[in-house]
Amino acid sequence: MSRPGQFGPEPGGGLPDRIAVGLLTGSFPPELVERVVARCGREGQRNRLLTPKVTVYLVLAMCLFPGHGYQEVARKLVRGLAWAGRCTAPGQVPSTAAISRARVKLGAEPFRELFAEVVRSAAVEEAGRAGQAGRAGQVGRAGQVGQVGGVRYRGRRLVAVEGAAIEVPDSAENVAYFGPPEPGGGYPRVRLAALVECGTGAVAAAATGPSAAAVPNLARGLFDRLGGGDLLLADQGGFDAPAVWRDASAGGADLLWRVGPDAVLPVRQLLGDGSFLSGFAADGGGRGGGGSGRSTGSAGAPVVRVVEDPSAGEPGRLLTTILDPGRAPAAELAALHGAWRSGARALRDLAADQLEAVRVLRSRSPEGVEQEVWGHLLVHHALRRLRVSGPDR
Repeated sequence: MSRPGQFGPEPGGGLPDRIAVGLLTGSFPPELVERVVARCGREGQRNRLLTPKVTVYLVLAMCLFPGHGYQEVARKLVRGLAWAGRCTAPGQVPSTAAISRARVKLGAEPFRELFAEVVRSAAVEEAGRAGQAGRAGQVGRAGQVGQVGGVRYRGRRLVAVEGAAIEVPDSAENVAYFGPPEPGGGYPRVRLAALVECGTGAVAAAATGPSAAAVPNLARGLFDRLGGGDLLLADQGGFDAPAVWRDASAGGADLLWRVGPDAVLPVRQLLGDGSFLSGFAADGGGRGGGGSGRSTGSAGAPVVRVVEDPSAGEPGRLLTTILDPGRAPAAELAALHGAWRSGARALRDLAADQLEAVRVLRSRSPEGVEQEVWGHLLVHHALRRLRVSGPDR
């Protein structure tokens, strides 16, 4: 291991490490990082080795090489930046204490902003590649989710809600914010909810919270990214709440959510494909009420179409806003949701690809955990685009 101010001997695999760092500077160009840092008011926080821009790349490299210590990551970054030639590299390897201080000064906001920026840019770029100039103008509106090129169903772009829980160090700050470990041992957990485009696996929006936070409640803060032409899939407990349903459909998105067999869904009208119309009990909640243009029952309760779902190997039902069987036959909806359930999941891939080497995140403060989670999401974004489009993108 290198001491501060020294380069260690070059181990085997040095070139792949440099190429990996080059992926970061190629996916997140220095000028973009500088712009985001300035917008967050962090550009004046400088020290001799770690400018805010270099600190951003250091955190991203920390997520790209999760099994390595701070100084080893810094060594890889210094060599990689010098090799890539796109960003001025520090003249020496900073100490662990200096890295910790730089991370605290930078905070989590620049990483949230950088993620939002690259998602918007990717959406416009993909729309242009697909020759859909008209849609490119819509993609950035209200941060609308996703990229052109994902899986579609009868003209609707498929987006899914995914959730994950990631273990964090059991420092006093983390325990106070995220909650204690689960009974029986382990570590506190940060809860993550995300909107993911089916097919491409693009994480288009995300939210974090304490371990006790339910995924549906975290996801409610992301629903304003949805719009007409989206079909949102979900398979989590709590998504059968009327208020959550209204929030998700308020912007015009269609929904296809799986609920357990205990959900109370009285038959109001049998339909020709074996599905039936039903409705939630009115609860008076939700931000949208009946204003989303969806059909409502008595007291404003949403009307839903219910499809029996045997695809999961256990009793369950699918609820959808698409009330006309002619627009979406029951068999197609069941097959569609079943294929998503059994397919790849972006957050599961993130855990396998980036967190397998370290079961627990590094950060001992909630702000540091937030920073690290967004760093992992940014690295996932870069790796996914490389896999989907190849190195010449």
